[in-house]
Amino acid sequence: MIGMWTPWIDCPDDPHIGLMTEEESQNAARNVARILTKDAGFNPDEVRGYHGRWVAGSSVPDIRSDLSRTATSSMILQPVNDPDKLITMAKAAEPDFRKTIEGVAKAVGGESIFPPGTAVKGKPRILQKAKLEYNGQYSRIVDMLRATVKTATAEEARKAAAIFITRMGDHVLRVKDTIYKVDNGYRDILINFKANNGIVSELQFNSTHLIAAKFGEGHKLYEFIRSCIDCTKEEIMRATMKMDSLYNTAYDRDGDSKWKSN
Repeated sequence: MIGMWTPWIDCPDDPHIGLMTEEESQNAARNVARILTKDAGFNPDEVRGYHGRWVAGSSVPDIRSDLSRTATSSMILQPVNDPDKLITMAKAAEPDFRKTIEGVAKAVGGESIFPPGTAVKGKPRILQKAKLEYNGQYSRIVDMLRATVKTATAEEARKAAAIFITRMGDHVLRVKDTIYKVDNGYRDILINFKANNGIVSELQFNSTHLIAAKFGEGHKLYEFIRSCIDCTKEEIMRATMKMDSLYNTAYDRDGDSKWKSN
């Protein structure tokens, strides 16, 4: 039975897929990844680079390209502008949200990471974010549920994201691919997608060392750069260069240096 998020691992065309062992599920995911790279028209063993090309006649994105192209939206809004209603809708969607993310992570041999306790954004943070960032407009908060899929390498993160985008179809509203277009050194693939009840949430795909860098010194440097009012240009530049170096090192450790677009 398909849940609110149309979990792609629970394929309605295969009633036996839910009976797969973990090993069978991971092997199936690897086969899908091989098919994906074959459909994209390149040998995964070759030296890789970006060509900005999409697969003719196929809905499967070329994982060498900017995955942001798979979904474009200038403005994403929640279906309501009331914080209490947003929380109620997010709580209703959370069980299927967790099931979907856990299924994706399991299928690609990765790990699902959720905020401690509940994946639903708390009301104090909703009020604060709407006031500071969105001029009091609650409907612009599009991460009412949040999670991360962690993989061993950046290449696996890209494959997992591409498969997820393909299987989720019209549920995907926006994709930000900062593995392809680096943002101050940081890299991940961020996807906003909606449940059947309309609530919009956020899923990130990333690899082991990039995530460790983010939750370590990377976030501290980001907060310093963002909030330092009295800093000199030299201090900001040093912090930015340090952050770039941190994420570049992590990116190379995740075995994906041949994918760099810059």
